[in-house]
Amino acid sequence: MHLLAFWKYENYCRDMDEFGGGYNFNSRQRVLHDGVSVGENLWLATLTRDRPERLIIVARLIVRDKTINAPGSPYGPYCVWGDKQESRYYLDDGKRDEHGVLSTLSYVGSSARGYDHRRTAQALQTIRKLTAKAHEDLCTVAGTLVADPRARPHPDEEAYEAYATGLSALPPSLPHPAIQQPRARLRAGRALAHRLHEYYRGRCQLCGFDPITTYGIGVCEVHHVVPLSLGGTHEERNAILLCPNHHRLVHRADAHFDYARLGFSFSHLGRYEPLVLNEHVPKADAV
Repeated sequence: MHLLAFWKYENYCRDMDEFGGGYNFNSRQRVLHDGVSVGENLWLATLTRDRPERLIIVARLIVRDKTINAPGSPYGPYCVWGDKQESRYYLDDGKRDEHGVLSTLSYVGSSARGYDHRRTAQALQTIRKLTAKAHEDLCTVAGTLVADPRARPHPDEEAYEAYATGLSALPPSLPHPAIQQPRARLRAGRALAHRLHEYYRGRCQLCGFDPITTYGIGVCEVHHVVPLSLGGTHEERNAILLCPNHHRLVHRADAHFDYARLGFSFSHLGRYEPLVLNEHVPKADAV
C-alpha cells in the first residue's frame, strides 16, 4: 500500500540543502515498514513557514529497501530507502499550495476533509495509508511539479570514505557541502580505520577474507553505514570493515545495513548478506 508522511519543514530545508534529500526517510512509526512494500510509494509533504502557510508535496520515494536503524537512533528505528533513479524531489517555487488536494484525499481511515492548513499538517504527522484513488490523485499533481535541483542521488561516497579514512590523500573530485574535513575530523576517520583493523586483524566482516595472513598485506576498508554525504559520523557503530570487493559491491549495488539482522540488504536483488565477524556493531532489538 502507498503511504503519505509529514516531513517537518526545518528538517526538509536542512536535508535538501545539506544532503540533497538523502533518498531515505526515517520514523518511529511502525507503519513505515508494515504499511508499504518494495516498489510502492512513500509521498512526503511539509507545511511551509511563510505567510500565508502553504502545504506542499515535496517528494515521492519509490521504495527500494526497508531497514532498521542503529539502537537509539534519534530518527526512530524504521527507515525506507528510495530508488535513486525513479524517486523524485519537487521544487518549492514559493507559490504552490497542495492543501486543497491533501485535505481531501481518500485516506484509509479518518479523513482530513474541511481541515485548515495547520490541522491537516497535524493529521499527516500520523503516517497515512492511501487508497488507490488517493495515490492516483497525487500522481496527477506530481505530473505538474518541477524537479528540485538540490537533489543529489549519486554523491561520490567511495571517494569520500577513502579520503576520510586515509586510503587516499586526494580530496574527492566532486564537492559536497556535507563533506567538510577539518583536521580533527580527518584524524577521527583515520583513528576509526586503525581501530577496526585491530579488532578484526584486517579481515573482512562480511566474508572473512584475511589478506594479512594470506598475503601479508592489509587491504580491507572502512564502510560507513550512514554515509558521510548524509552526515554519517566516525563512530564505531556506524562503521563496518570490508574487503575491497565487498566495499565496491555495497556502494555500487546500493545495499543498506540492517541493525536488526546485522547484515546488508540487497532487497532489489532478493539477497541478504549477514556479517560473519562482529565484535563492535550493536544489534537492534526486534521492533
